[in-house]
Amino acid sequence: MSQNSLTIGNVSASAARTAINNAFDTLKTLHSGTTAPSSPSAYMLWFETDTTQLKIYDGAQWIVIGEMDAANNTFHPIIGNWKLDLSGNDLTFNYNGTAKMKLTSGGALTCVGDITAFGTI
Repeated sequence: MSQNSLTIGNVSASAARTAINNAFDTLKTLHSGTTAPSSPSAYMLWFETDTTQLKIYDGAQWIVIGEMDAANNTFHPIIGNWKLDLSGNDLTFNYNGTAKMKLTSGGALTCVGDITAFGTI
């Protein structure tokens, strides 16, 4: 895992090869590390290794787009305060860490709170 500027200066062939290899390593590991890349560009991805979160830079700040669960080989998308978890074939929608809705692979829907049927969005 590495982070670097992805800039190859006017250097010797050997140094350029090393810089190119380091740049490829940075790209293939999504700029992973415990701290954000120092010179991010808009739409850059960064995997924060201590929180296992995947983030995207919007040009001003890093936005969390998901979490990796390496123990279960799963990725959990995050949108705002909502997190989607997959357990077997069932989806659980969590808001601020609290399960609010579960949809089973059989089509059963369980919700916490009120449901508005035939409403408008």
